[in-house]
Amino acid sequence: MKHDHPTGLPLAEGARRSCDAAILEALATAEAEAARFEAMDLLPGRQDTHRGMLKSAAYFEAEYQRCQLLDDLRRRLQCGDLVATARERPTGPRIEVAAEAWQHLSPHFADDTARDGLGAVVLFQVRIAEAALAQVSLAHDAMPPAVTAQADPKPVYSLSTLRAWYLLRRSSWPA
Repeated sequence: MKHDHPTGLPLAEGARRSCDAAILEALATAEAEAARFEAMDLLPGRQDTHRGMLKSAAYFEAEYQRCQLLDDLRRRLQCGDLVATARERPTGPRIEVAAEAWQHLSPHFADDTARDGLGAVVLFQVRIAEAALAQVSLAHDAMPPAVTAQADPKPVYSLSTLRAWYLLRRSSWPA
């Protein structure tokens, strides 16, 4: 699989290209079924209770398949089939995320972040790539983007965010 960007793909695109095709197909089918029942609700007339139960089952199946996709992605990140890079701050340098860190982190597809067990954002702009293809230099992306005229406010971190950062930093530090 060829990745166009040397630092990898955004989470959703990387999962779509890298994870189990059967899970992706089941997810697409379940989402289409849920959308079909949703469209049927817009039709005039009395709603059938049975149809409501089928719609709920389709939404439940779609959510189940999303969880399966997330588990498959985390498993592939933990075993090293995929590698991830991210920023510890929104404007910070890009770092490589250690495979062990994914035991404590969960990818969040909507905004390409990784969150700790309490839901706090720990990593920003997460990108994933196949391990064999990720042996590229990150030097071009090591510098933060140009600083704007407005000064960024001083960040405030929760204790859980600091713990997650420390675990990530400790696990990715060279021996």
